[in-house]
Amino acid sequence: MKTKTLEKATTSLHIRLRPSEKAMLLKKTEAANCSITEFVIQQVNNNRHMPGDRKTFITGLHLLSSEVHRIGVNINQVVHLMHQEKLTGHTHAGSLQKFNQLFGAYHQLLNEVRSLFQKIVSHEQAGI
Repeated sequence: MKTKTLEKATTSLHIRLRPSEKAMLLKKTEAANCSITEFVIQQVNNNRHMPGDRKTFITGLHLLSSEVHRIGVNINQVVHLMHQEKLTGHTHAGSLQKFNQLFGAYHQLLNEVRSLFQKIVSHEQAGI
């Protein structure tokens, strides 16, 4: 996992950790088959693990969840209207088409949410 660079490493960094944090760090470096230095540099260079990106990700996930909820409410309203039409015999033009459109959008967003959750779970299982 070592990479050659032109610049020679001449400085050191000393940090304080709790024993449990040190044990976790050593476990992760062992699993990644690299030194602590290599692991820390890899994590710093890998932007998806930076706290700001995590906050952006969580905000995006929240917005996506809200959108899926709004689509679900719209689908419920269309189904309610369709049941009223069936009972009264009055039909509104395009209600089935609107339902199909909303359901398609809902299904697409639901698949996106599932994909994001699968990524989260795989990252958590990998200990990232």
